[in-house]
Formats: sequence, structure tokens, C-alpha cells
Amino acid sequence: MTETVRLFIAIELPDPVRASLNGTIASLRPARIDSLRTVKPENLHLTLQFLGTTAADRVDAVKWALAVPSTAAQPFELRLAEPGVFPTEHRARVLWAGLDGDLHGLNELQRAIGTSLAELGFEGDASFSPHITLARLRDRASRDDRMKASRTLLHTPRHDASFTVTSVSLMRSTLRRTGAEYDRLARFPLGSDASG
Repeated sequence: MTETVRLFIAIELPDPVRASLNGTIASLRPARIDSLRTVKPENLHLTLQFLGTTAADRVDAVKWALAVPSTAAQPFELRLAEPGVFPTEHRARVLWAGLDGDLHGLNELQRAIGTSLAELGFEGDASFSPHITLARLRDRASRDDRMKASRTLLHTPRHDASFTVTSVSLMRSTLRRTGAEYDRLARFPLGSDASG
């Protein structure tokens, strides 16, 4: 049986940004919504592309595919923006923090990575919407819980933070009973030949 890994491409966040986002997440707790699963601070990140279950022997090819667009890109600035929910307040499934700043640079990087990975047969995300997931509602969540979670998030004071994106990471996601655990397989500095 072929060994597999669950992969995604992400921008990792600096500790001060994670701390700001954790402040927003903490504001959801007093609402006491049992069906709400918040993201652990160490797991907060910006997903550029989810690759899913991938044969382990393809990891090196993925690394090569990421090296080229990363080298071609330059560092850019992002900042946290207004929070939101997917798909709507009444049917909220994902609670997230928005992003502002050099969204053109972010979108160009995401597109370039998608194009490079498409050559390996990975399907890109044509509807990329930059956000950082803060929490998810379980399928069994009631309409009232979904509305309560949405209203609590949308009325929470925003925690401002900005950061410079200087690298892209190839991440492995391991599903455990306690939730997903992420670890970095490789890091690709923007505008640099270094990787690893």
C-alpha cells in the first residue's frame, strides 16, 4: 500500500499576529456554543492551496513546484481586517478573519503556485478568498447556534496586526482525535533561491 500524506500550502503567521487572532477567538468563548470548534493558536495560518491526500513519493516534486514561484515573488505586507463567516450568518460553518494590505501580491503568489502545481496534476482553487479560519461549527449545530456565533464574531472588536509575508510553507496535516496537527515539511523564502 502506497504511503500518503495530507498536504497544504500555507503562509505561516508570526506570533504577534497569532496572539491578536487568539484574542478574537477568546471573545467567542463566553457565548458557550457547544458545537463551535475553535482553532488552536499554533494552528492559525493562511491557506494558499489545499492539496489533500498525496502519495509520499510526490513530496519532492511538490517542493520543486513551490520553489519556482516562491523565488519569483517578493515579500509583501498584509494586515488583519474585518472578520466574517462562510457561507452566511444564518448558515455559518466557518468563522474567519479577513485580510487587507497587498492583496494583489498575495493573489499573484497564490495564482503562480496554483499554475506550478497544476503541472503536477493538482487542481487549483479558482475561487481563492484570502482569510484565516478561526473556528468551525459542527454539522449538528442549530440555526440559533450559527446565528449566535456569527453575531458574536461580527460584534467583537477587531485586533489589529500587520505582518510581512517573507515565505511560503509546505505543510503536513495529521488528523488525530484531538484535532488536526500541522507540521512544516519545507519553507520557501520569497525572492530567494534557498528552500528547505
